Amino acid sequence: MNAQPDFAGLCRVLEDEARMLTQLRDEMVRRRAAFIAVRPSELEGSVQQLDGIQRESAQLETKRVELTLAIGKSLGLEGEPSLRTLCRRAPASLSRRLEKAGAAVRTAARAVQIESRVGARLLDTSRLAQEGILHDIAGIASKAPTTGYDRNAAVSQAPRSGSLINGTI
Repeated sequence: MNAQPDFAGLCRVLEDEARMLTQLRDEMVRRRAAFIAVRPSELEGSVQQLDGIQRESAQLETKRVELTLAIGKSLGLEGEPSLRTLCRRAPASLSRRLEKAGAAVRTAARAVQIESRVGARLLDTSRLAQEGILHDIAGIASKAPTTGYDRNAAVSQAPRSGSLINGTI
């Protein structure tokens, strides 16, 4: 089996991919903090940095798929083998490293997904708030009854002055 160098290369790519995904998540968190704190100067420069990180992450993904296919082919497997299959077939010296690198990529990818959802929700909330402000400025009245809470913390459908809380998010 002359596939050991390929296994080592796959380990390196997976470790690099986990590092890039972690860096991507950190940059997304930084951008969200700058957005919340209304610091547009920090948002401008980070767009290019975020694009660079995403491009490099996509290149690593492509390289990982190519290595996985090459290793699968050298082992006589059809299609793209799963990481679990490759870990079982890897030499003992690299099997644990390969498992750890795969787990790190999965953890980092989940963190990026979560941060992406948080950012999308923040943007949706911001959009809704700005639409409400624009409606107030333009004098557009909503046809739906406004909701709020009365002094007993029960939902109240009656429009009331001083009702600052809208219970729908």
